[in-house]
Amino acid sequence: MSPRTSDQWNAIRQEKRQVILDTALTLFAQGGYHETPISLIAKEAGVSKGLIYNYFESKESLLNEIVSLGLDELIKELKMEGNACFTKEQLVRYIDITFLKLQENPKFYQLFLSLFTQPRVLSIFQDKFFNQILPLLILLEKYYEAKGKEDPKAQAYLFMAVLDGVGMDFIANREHFPLAEIKKLVIEIFT
Repeated sequence: MSPRTSDQWNAIRQEKRQVILDTALTLFAQGGYHETPISLIAKEAGVSKGLIYNYFESKESLLNEIVSLGLDELIKELKMEGNACFTKEQLVRYIDITFLKLQENPKFYQLFLSLFTQPRVLSIFQDKFFNQILPLLILLEKYYEAKGKEDPKAQAYLFMAVLDGVGMDFIANREHFPLAEIKKLVIEIFT
């Protein structure tokens, strides 16, 4: 058997890293950030505790990476440039993507939304979160300003708060939550 190539080693490293991220996401969402030790993440991921520290400087950096990747996944679909403004079609697309990601990755939303009720944990990623979400809020504010809304900033924040509330209710009651109907209403009301 020939030695592994650099590409093969990189693929193995990426796979291990992803297993750690997925395991931490699941455990943080189920048991909470502070209640989940690195040793449990290592055990559940089938790796050593030391290996986790090869990939992540700390449990905080692991959480930051999970939140950052989740938000990037949502925001990257927009592909907005600089001072651009949402069109109605782009805002509808953003709503579609948000609802789709909520269905595809409910664990992320369970974790993400629960973090906002934990001030000690929120402080870990708060700056990074607001840096990632601020461009989206600016686009929303410009959209509502162009629509002639009296207070575009408040409208943008209300829109985001409604999406957070939808996510929370969906996570709490997936089986009975009328997600498709709620999505239609959100599009109707906010676009």
